[in-house]
Amino acid sequence: MAVDSEHSVEKVNEQFMFLSGCVFPHERTSSVYAFVIDIGDGFILEDQAVLTPRPLRDVERMLGASQRLIQQMHYLGTYNDTDCVLYVIDRREDPGRFVNAFTANLRTLFELWDSDVWLVAGYAWQIFEWGRNFRFCGRCGVETVIVDGERARRCEQCGLVNYPRISPSMIVRVQKGDEILLAKNAQFKRPFYSILAGFMEPGETLYECVTREVCEEVGVKVKNIRYFDSQYWPMSGSLMLGCVADYDSGEIKIDEKEIEHAAWFKADALPTVPSKRSIAGVMIDAFVMRHSNRKPE
Repeated sequence: MAVDSEHSVEKVNEQFMFLSGCVFPHERTSSVYAFVIDIGDGFILEDQAVLTPRPLRDVERMLGASQRLIQQMHYLGTYNDTDCVLYVIDRREDPGRFVNAFTANLRTLFELWDSDVWLVAGYAWQIFEWGRNFRFCGRCGVETVIVDGERARRCEQCGLVNYPRISPSMIVRVQKGDEILLAKNAQFKRPFYSILAGFMEPGETLYECVTREVCEEVGVKVKNIRYFDSQYWPMSGSLMLGCVADYDSGEIKIDEKEIEHAAWFKADALPTVPSKRSIAGVMIDAFVMRHSNRKPE
């Protein structure tokens, strides 16, 4: 698989210091990153602006001793050598405990937290979703059980095992000389443009997915596809596989179901684009640096 030469400009999440795990260690660190998710409202936080390690006793005091309140506990791993724990709660069992707490979803936290802590929060959310979505067997309907020592849920009647789901998807920067193809997705709540993205279909290779998605969304053909980098994206539970492709032929004709507008833009005349906290922003910024006099930050 070819790798684009500008990949060295900036890597996505290069210093990410999270090591996943699923088994509680015999000796836990004295402080933990506590991710508390309510089954109905999302993340529950005492301070909306930051998440720092907290003494385990303080976390236990915050959650209280009620076994009905805490629905599940999951060990997530370590971030900067500190244990990370997910507490899934149902605060309807103790409605007075979190009256003044700040609640947020992943999208809100993306604007508040630095990228590393947000990605750990995303991992916590994926584990929560996995536990909620696979509580019952999709084959026979029997309640599943957690497999010891493994991040898996097994049906003890038919034997079906379910793991947390990751959906592979491609994200591609299509370029034509000193122009880049950007599109505004019809689902974007904010008025910004980005590069094209889409989920892989069964049986497809990465490059086949790039070719198909670009043709479907904007009606053009591409060539010389090469790999750039990847990023886990928890809001869609996907692994974003970044590619760069050169324009081959065709005129822009958008798929109006997904794309609201698409056009070619020069590096010095871009619309509002994603931040460099996302792989889309990194890839767009690499193009800008290549086609302008701006130096890397």
